[in-house]
Amino acid sequence: QETFEKITKRVSFAKKWCEQFLDFRMLS
Repeated sequence: QETFEKITKRVSFAKKWCEQFLDFRMLS
């Protein structure tokens, strides 16, 4: 079972990645 901290870190990382990906697509 994963700790809440691990899940939170993973979620925030995914959010950052998605934001950067969307920004990149908008610029293209």
